[in-house]
Amino acid sequence: MNSLWYFIDTGELSGALNMAVDVLLSSGYYDRPCLRFYQWNPYSISLGYNQRPDFILFDRLKESNIDIVRRPTGGRAILHAEELTYSVSIPFTCGLFNENMHNLYRLINLSLNRGLEHLGIKSKLERKQNKRRFLNSRRNPACFSSSARSEIKFNGKKIVGSAQRRFKEFILQHGSILLGPFHLKIKDFLKSVPEEFDLNSKSISISEITGEKVNIKLLKDSILEGFKEILNISFEKRNDISKLVSEADKIKYKFRV
Repeated sequence: MNSLWYFIDTGELSGALNMAVDVLLSSGYYDRPCLRFYQWNPYSISLGYNQRPDFILFDRLKESNIDIVRRPTGGRAILHAEELTYSVSIPFTCGLFNENMHNLYRLINLSLNRGLEHLGIKSKLERKQNKRRFLNSRRNPACFSSSARSEIKFNGKKIVGSAQRRFKEFILQHGSILLGPFHLKIKDFLKSVPEEFDLNSKSISISEITGEKVNIKLLKDSILEGFKEILNISFEKRNDISKLVSEADKIKYKFRV
């Protein structure tokens, strides 16, 4: 395992640009594993790689100034709004690349969970595999309406939603750490909402847990510390973000819906 990882914080970008940056990072842009933090401006719905968009009310998205993009990873739709998004890109030269996909998913989520513990949030990883996770995906198209083994929960409710994909020479995992409840509004942009669709009972945000606004800097620092402790690594902050974003801008069109 590489003991030194890179760390970047790209701040707020458009949905298509965010996805383009993640793809660049999982295409050999850096020679080491990289942890990235980012947010979304404007807010955006992202679809899983193979998810059809025919359940989306596009006119309503436009009226609300909300974008829609396609992720390079699988899974279901997410409304990215009040959240801190993370991504982890791991090259084949890192020992973690040879981990079983679920084991790697679990290690990354353990790192995130340790970070939440530093904030005093007693979350834990889901132990059971939800065998119905991918069933009826057209009836339940939203990510936070279901959970899988090793996802992070607080009192039975999902607080982080993640997706992972293995490329030829890189692994990408990225996900949403919920800061507030705005993600619940995804139902306003769906053509139909199934009776069992209840995000209130299946997801929860940090502000709902703590009862106060999230200190985003403290959260980022805590997550970094969690990765250091669980994976026994250190971080070097990259200062070439503008060049990375400029390169990503050339391919962002690929992720628009």
